[in-house]
Amino acid sequence: MATIVSFPFDTIRTRLIVQGEPKIYKGVIDVISKMWAKEGALSLYHGLSPTLIQIGPYTGCQFAIYKFLIEMYEEAIDGKGAGLKSLTCGAVAGAVAKTLVYPLDLGKKRMQLQGFCNRHQYKGLLDCLATTVRNEGLAALLKGLSPSLLKAVFSSALQFYFYETTLEFLTRSNVRVKC
Repeated sequence: MATIVSFPFDTIRTRLIVQGEPKIYKGVIDVISKMWAKEGALSLYHGLSPTLIQIGPYTGCQFAIYKFLIEMYEEAIDGKGAGLKSLTCGAVAGAVAKTLVYPLDLGKKRMQLQGFCNRHQYKGLLDCLATTVRNEGLAALLKGLSPSLLKAVFSSALQFYFYETTLEFLTRSNVRVKC
């Protein structure tokens, strides 16, 4: 629900970032009113389907890979360096998961730009991805992956580090935690 409710803000942000000079939009309200008038209210949700499709696989892969790496790390290093363990395993898990779902993220961004600077009008996610491959080749599905990977590596590493640190603190404080 949070993704659905907040998604228009991602579309608005994308439009504001991509615009060049002369500026097409003056700000958030201007983006909303122009998109609503020219493209319809649902244009604020262009790219929602790839976002919803990628949430499950991304999160599932991220946690599964993290758990696998934690077990491998503990076997190899005998449980030493808890902070480094969660940072390292979290970073790798985030990178692998992001790489696996990245074509969906690319599709989302391209669909958000329909009617703005993108000459294509996609019928949906599959049409967007197929058009991208047909016109630009298979490697185009990974355009922009490196900055996205950097973000995923750092955010995932910190997410798992703070999760493990908080869990350890609560366990030591004798606070009952159900996981």
